[in-house]
Amino acid sequence: MMTKLSYRDCTAILNRVMHRDEGELFHHRTIADHAESVGLRVSKALSDTASTILCSHAFDPDTAMPLDVEALPSSITKPKVTDTSDEQWNAIISDMISTYNIDRPEEEQICDIPLAQGMEALASETCMISIDDVGVRHQKDERKGGGKKERKFVENTVIHIQADSKAYVITAVGMERAFRLLVAFLLENHLMENRHLIFFSDGAQNIRANIDKYFGYRPYSLILDWYHLVKRIRELSSMAFKMNKEKKQETIRKILRILWPGNVDKAIDHIRNLPDKSIKNKYYVEEMMSYLERKKPNITCHAARRSRNLRISSNTSEKANDCLVAQRQKHNGMSWSFEGSGALALLTTLKMNNTLDSWLHEGKFSMSLKSEGRVISSIRAA
Repeated sequence: MMTKLSYRDCTAILNRVMHRDEGELFHHRTIADHAESVGLRVSKALSDTASTILCSHAFDPDTAMPLDVEALPSSITKPKVTDTSDEQWNAIISDMISTYNIDRPEEEQICDIPLAQGMEALASETCMISIDDVGVRHQKDERKGGGKKERKFVENTVIHIQADSKAYVITAVGMERAFRLLVAFLLENHLMENRHLIFFSDGAQNIRANIDKYFGYRPYSLILDWYHLVKRIRELSSMAFKMNKEKKQETIRKILRILWPGNVDKAIDHIRNLPDKSIKNKYYVEEMMSYLERKKPNITCHAARRSRNLRISSNTSEKANDCLVAQRQKHNGMSWSFEGSGALALLTTLKMNNTLDSWLHEGKFSMSLKSEGRVISSIRAA
């Protein structure tokens, strides 16, 4: 109940169902302490399991980095997956590009052929990983010197892994802890071997830096979520352009139509060549072009991916974030300790991964992929 209801509501239900007398009532602090205690045990068990997995694969149990990159099997460092050298794949992509480009202006056509070819060809060769952070208000123990209370947050990292029509969710307070569990999980489920690792994120720099840190010894792809790309362009446009509503919306749509096939340079040129009378603030125009330049390595050919019915969004981690943390912990007046926030998120994660019952009754849990339908149904139920 505590993953769904407030501690006070949970306490009231327990007292009513168990017919507790006045002197024997449960208190909400008792429930909160119990949640933190269970969460601490789960966290330790996860960490110990990850250490065992990492050691068995010649990875450092503390840093989750390979002890000797040269000693890693080639299936990890040089995975064999279908690539642009495959003639049949090239033919499929060539036909798709020709169909897409019909009757479209040049700047909106798929022009970067290698970018379009660089998609995953087979689902069996792919592991998709969505990463996101969610912050809840941190509860400080005290105010020092009677000063103003600083606004700080407890950051929970949520990672959604999908492969072979199965899924799994990882959560931890702190991105490095989450990535350590992620590396162990991928090794345990052989998802490092001969797999195309594709990461989806909102473009946050710390996510990109950690992906490079923990997976820099092998090939991977990092894709900027289309929703966040659109959101950022719209935010900057509202401050950059001086136009009536209809003209501004058309300008935004034009920029996005150019970005949809991955033509970042052409989008930047289009923004740069807008007439001066349309500019309200040059700073935000420059910021928009700078943003696109920074994110260019992670802006893919969304048009090609959509044509192949491939994912272009990190919405799985966004939804998991909502179910694991936001729905329970982000309400007016709520503030959390690191232990309390992490504990509730961990307990909800066990439930979502369908391992809560085995933990409660046997003290065991599984770090293996679950049927995607079961995980999705758990997300929807939440």
